[in-house]
Amino acid sequence: MRYSIKKVSTISLPLVLVFFLFGASTAQPEKKSNDKILSRGGHQSLSAKTGRGENVRVIVKVTAPFKPMAETASPQSRQQMGRIASTQDALLSELSTKKMPRAHHKYRYVPYIFMEVDGPALEALIASPLVEYIHEDTPKKAHLGQSVPRIGAPTMWSSGYTGSGRAVAILDTGVDKNHPFLAGAVVSEACFSSTSTTSTCANPGDPFYPCESTSHPWTVESICPGGVTSSTANGSAMPYGGTCPLDPDHIPPIQECDHGTHVSGIIAGRQNVTGSSGPGGAPGAGIIAIQVFSRFNLDADCGGAGSAPCVMAYDSDIIKGLDRVYELSSTISNIAAVNLSIGGGQYFSAAECDTNEGPTKAAIDNLKMAGIATVASSGNDGYCDSMEAPACISSVVSVGATTDSDTVAPDSNSASFLSLLAPGSLITSSVPGGGYEEKSGTSMAAPHVSGAWALIKHARPFASVDQVLASLTSTGLPVTNSKCGQVTKKRIIINQALNTLNSGAPLVKTEAADGIGNDSATLHGTVNANGNNNTTVTFEYGTTPAYGNTVSAAPGTVSGNVNTPLSAAVTGLAPNTFYHFRVKATTPGIGTSYDNEMTFSTSGPCGSIADGSFEESLSPSPAWDEHLSSLSPLCDVTDCGTDNDTAGPRTGNWWAWFGGTSATEYGSLIQDIIIPSGSAPRLEFHLWNGRSSGNGTDVFSVMIDDTEIFSSLEGNPLFTGGYTLASLDLSPFADDNSHTLVLQSSTNAINWTNFSVDDVSMSCVTGAVPAVATGPAVSVPGTGATIYGSVLPYGTDAYVIFDYGTTTQYGSTVTATPGTVGGNTLTAVSAALTGLDPGVTYHYRIRGQNAVGIAYGVDGTFPSTCPAAEAKIGGTNYTDIELAVSTAIDGDEIRMNTALFSGPGSTPVNPVFAGNGTVTLKGGYDCAFSQNPNFSTIIGKITFGGGKTVIIENIVIQ
Repeated sequence: MRYSIKKVSTISLPLVLVFFLFGASTAQPEKKSNDKILSRGGHQSLSAKTGRGENVRVIVKVTAPFKPMAETASPQSRQQMGRIASTQDALLSELSTKKMPRAHHKYRYVPYIFMEVDGPALEALIASPLVEYIHEDTPKKAHLGQSVPRIGAPTMWSSGYTGSGRAVAILDTGVDKNHPFLAGAVVSEACFSSTSTTSTCANPGDPFYPCESTSHPWTVESICPGGVTSSTANGSAMPYGGTCPLDPDHIPPIQECDHGTHVSGIIAGRQNVTGSSGPGGAPGAGIIAIQVFSRFNLDADCGGAGSAPCVMAYDSDIIKGLDRVYELSSTISNIAAVNLSIGGGQYFSAAECDTNEGPTKAAIDNLKMAGIATVASSGNDGYCDSMEAPACISSVVSVGATTDSDTVAPDSNSASFLSLLAPGSLITSSVPGGGYEEKSGTSMAAPHVSGAWALIKHARPFASVDQVLASLTSTGLPVTNSKCGQVTKKRIIINQALNTLNSGAPLVKTEAADGIGNDSATLHGTVNANGNNNTTVTFEYGTTPAYGNTVSAAPGTVSGNVNTPLSAAVTGLAPNTFYHFRVKATTPGIGTSYDNEMTFSTSGPCGSIADGSFEESLSPSPAWDEHLSSLSPLCDVTDCGTDNDTAGPRTGNWWAWFGGTSATEYGSLIQDIIIPSGSAPRLEFHLWNGRSSGNGTDVFSVMIDDTEIFSSLEGNPLFTGGYTLASLDLSPFADDNSHTLVLQSSTNAINWTNFSVDDVSMSCVTGAVPAVATGPAVSVPGTGATIYGSVLPYGTDAYVIFDYGTTTQYGSTVTATPGTVGGNTLTAVSAALTGLDPGVTYHYRIRGQNAVGIAYGVDGTFPSTCPAAEAKIGGTNYTDIELAVSTAIDGDEIRMNTALFSGPGSTPVNPVFAGNGTVTLKGGYDCAFSQNPNFSTIIGKITFGGGKTVIIENIVIQ
């Protein structure tokens, strides 16, 4: 355990998690249960459900740094994903020692995990320092004429903008891709749906809506084809491929999964289709069909007696769908928008909504950074001051519904923070099976905006989400909700919005840098002058988001409406340094546009680790993100002290100390590094496992991005005898790009384990690990042996030792003779062992290590022997031997019988020795006796022929 406390600045209370992010130290006190649970009703609501024996579905935010990222494949995105994954894994590892969730899903792009938990698991989550917030996973419902001409779509079509080459993702009840109105429209499919025994019933004692039993095996079940809970296969988003309710005889008819096909037709219904009332808003756009609904089989869940079955979408499945769109953005270019005609709850402000709907907001923010708008229906409750989620989220484009007479639909939710209005009354569109139906609601209004987004992005592909939204809100038809006083919003007119964009500031896009070297890089981007002349283009860059440096782009001036590629070569950069950059375009008299920043890191000939010996400054280090459940991982002798349990620094005054407590602890050090291509880059560090708990589960590991490249369980003999060099091959990651290095440990609350790390570095090494072979062993009588082996160092000096011990875990090492071997010749080595336990089988192997890595020989064994115990009595006058043991005559020796020996006091036996001379008493007794100090002497007498006797007293057997 840790015996000394760090300085006051880092003293923590139990279960406090101290974060050191981006060089800043923030002590975060333990959250109480009601602080961590952000869902309405808080801890009381969830614990009431678990108290009734129910599992609860929750979405857990882990304590990993998060910033919305523009691209899934960018270096910074990969780094963040690695940090998210390592924290998620640490939490699941912690729960494995307590109470694992019944089910879970790790989100890849946002720092959340979906879990289905019982009471003990919920309390374990609340207590964990790796958990920041807990949200209940609540279900949301689908929000339920010639509207397209009214919003100006035909004018866009006549200009050649149909949404061609753009796609809209529709998270809904699935899409009938075989419908003639949608022929060829679906470009990707997925299904995320839940199967669970968890009920959302909140009033188990309610006589009208009790939590009744069901004949179905599940209270909630997946409606994906085949009943799976996740699929991206062909046909996975077909609306009735699974068990979605379809009961035309029900009053009213239950055709629960028609909704998504209807929404899709509004967005991208094709032109000139017989039987249709006209095309959708963006008839050239593609559809990414993602089914996110599940079947609920209890009346209490569906809204009252006789209401089941129904379909609703869990937040956890909606987020899976949003993550799928974000993932597809790297392969399906020009995704314009995501349509969510889904909602639930009531929120009176965007701030309240952002807090309670944090998991969904994080996924939406990623999409917005990638240039993809999320469009959601406001809900059909008739609210004047509030909306449902997810429309209420601040980064969502929220849409209310208008009628054919351009008044706000009576049931449409309105609020001051509503974004837009669009037609939503009596909208005719496609339904599964080839037919068409009229439907009304904000569900029909949102896809009008999503289709409009595809048209505008067709015309102006580099317009940002905020720019497109501003063009729509600054134009269009003002409509006041007379029921709600002064709530006035714009009903969209797409061609007017495009005209605003055409006369506005230039449109820019920052793209990835390449040609990255030690001190140089080439920056890239694209600009559209947006119909203007003499737009000047530069790149801003620097080591912080404040940039500080500017370089002219080539070309430096652009005009017109052409998307022009840009580049700029920058030199004089610092090696192994992280840089930020972005495009800046200025049109005189119009304005200046900036795109989101991109980043890159310069390389070095071998790569480097910043502050790899942890000496550059007091903790927290500016080079490392530090995470530990109790204290900072970085220690110096003054703050942490040293004792038999921890190694202390290998060099200098500072080292990294993980563990050292009898509490469960997870720690990590994180740094972004450039891994250069070329000459076999390696990561090297020194590790010492100073003390082990003995439970065999505590572990130290190293990750690159989300891939584990090294792990060592406690008690590994390679790292228990002192600091030992570990050398890891990084060539699989050697691409001159930035990667996330994570040094991490997990120790459980059983006694304590200490891992110490120091002197982390990168090197470029050529050659190979030495070739080694374990040779024979020769036992030395008594407590010794000599072991042999051979090593071929391949031209690089190799350090050679032997591991040995009574098990294949070894536990002891001895330096070979010679201890260092060089050249390209096979060299014999050996080592003498002493102080062995007698009569035991020993294991041993050779180990050779050079700058490239470590090689181990196969396991060998040998038995140690018992020491020979003897006492010599000389003379010619001794004629008789009497011992308190059984004896046997063997030539001129009297040998004691092992099996019958029982120490002084045994029945005397008086063998006769015929002859004179020296008599040797040899101990043939077992090794256990030879080690027993209570039986280390012989007391007796020797009698020779002629009756002469000598008394033997206290003859010590050595």
